[in-house]
Amino acid sequence: MSTEASPIHRPAGIHLLADLHGIEAALLTDAGRIDALLREAALAAGARILHSHF
Repeated sequence: MSTEASPIHRPAGIHLLADLHGIEAALLTDAGRIDALLREAALAAGARILHSHF
């Protein structure tokens, strides 16, 4: 068993969860549109997008 401390791992970002209750289901089936909206919002907030996957 090693007594050395593990190196500190700093995460590259954060994950967000969203409550989409009440949104019309048809609006949630267009992954491309959702991706575009989230990218636009992230850039407007000054965030750096590392990766997205839908």
